[in-house]
Amino acid sequence: DDAFDGTDLQTVIVEENCYAFRWAVEHGYIGWEWRKRPDDTIEILAYTSNLTTVVVPSSIAGLPVRSIGSEAFYGNGFMRSVTVPDGVTDIGNKAFYDCPKLREVSLPDSVRSIGTQVFCYCPSLVRVNIPPYLTELPRAMFMACENLNVIVIPDGVTTIGKSVFYGCSNLSSVTVPDPVTTIGQTAFHNCESLEYLYLSENVTSIYDDTSFSGCSRLVIDAPEGSVAWEYAQT
Repeated sequence: DDAFDGTDLQTVIVEENCYAFRWAVEHGYIGWEWRKRPDDTIEILAYTSNLTTVVVPSSIAGLPVRSIGSEAFYGNGFMRSVTVPDGVTDIGNKAFYDCPKLREVSLPDSVRSIGTQVFCYCPSLVRVNIPPYLTELPRAMFMACENLNVIVIPDGVTTIGKSVFYGCSNLSSVTVPDPVTTIGQTAFHNCESLEYLYLSENVTSIYDDTSFSGCSRLVIDAPEGSVAWEYAQT
């Protein structure tokens, strides 16, 4: 990191996709648009490189990266995997919206807030971890992620928002933790491969019959007499 410290060097030209180029991207020197926030932290505003494997830098200009801004990776047609570093606490609306080749996402435990439609229309997405301290899966978080197959929802989540898994046609396994109380409108609409779901007695609100509409194979298991059990009987 200090190879050029103490020099007056202003510009270094490197060949695209060589080691030096990848190093410069991962350290925030190439490919990033960003802003300094009032708390002396960095928000990523946009990614402009064409690397297929992306590692978001943990710091830029000597300041820690704490936020991925709204639409930062919107429509990126190159990226296949992305790693967000520890220390990032919030990810904005549509941050990874419509990234058609994105397959894998690694999010740190430090994330406390995720905006709406974050991974919406990422049809190649197959692997993503949900940070453990989230309390809500926001609207359309994974909408139309057609190849998403397995999701484990962490214990801190209490709300599965509107259209979170809408159109996830290959989703076959979802672990819904006991603290979940609310399932939104069209939350699992057209999850055609989902065959079994356990919902605890803590679920007190299922929006309406659209919450699981189009799930033709689904069997909902729930304690007898609970809201989820009554819903499953209709």
